[in-house]
Amino acid sequence: MMKECLHFLIEPAKKLKIRLQESRKKVKLEKKEPLVESQLFIMELARELNRICQRSNILGHIWTCEDTWPASVCRDFIVEWAGVLEKRAQPRTIQTENRCEKPEKRDWKGHLLCMLEAGGEGDMGPHKRVIMDWTREMKSRPEPAVWPGEPVLMMLDDLEFQWKRGRLPNLLPAIELIMLAMLNADSPAK
Repeated sequence: MMKECLHFLIEPAKKLKIRLQESRKKVKLEKKEPLVESQLFIMELARELNRICQRSNILGHIWTCEDTWPASVCRDFIVEWAGVLEKRAQPRTIQTENRCEKPEKRDWKGHLLCMLEAGGEGDMGPHKRVIMDWTREMKSRPEPAVWPGEPVLMMLDDLEFQWKRGRLPNLLPAIELIMLAMLNADSPAK
């Protein structure tokens, strides 16, 4: 009698169990594409930022491959943040360098072919170097751990919640927020 009363709970539970088993099988059968260099760089950057910034556990989703960004998004992020860090670190030297350099005509067809052959990763070296130098500089400070502040932590928690619910395609805003918090903590005018 009791079993008949709870029948409405048992049947949906059985169906849910079957669906979970099927989805696990699908995940195992799906072949994951190998990560390109820019994606691996983002994963390593997330790991380094997680070490430097206190309570940035949300980055664990990136460096454990739970959140993998498309290669084009990774490249755009690297180029954008390398520019931001260059402007922050050396605004005067960049301006003088740009004035002294004469614009060279580039063999744009050759450059494009080179980029296509390398999967678009060929020209990322200098940008990656700027970002990694900045992270090394942050780690080598006397107090390497950065406290982002309560408002940033609340925003990170909200971003993680939105991402887990599927409302956020990736954790790009989280890593940008952490980098901005670290830049603000590093600026001389606090």
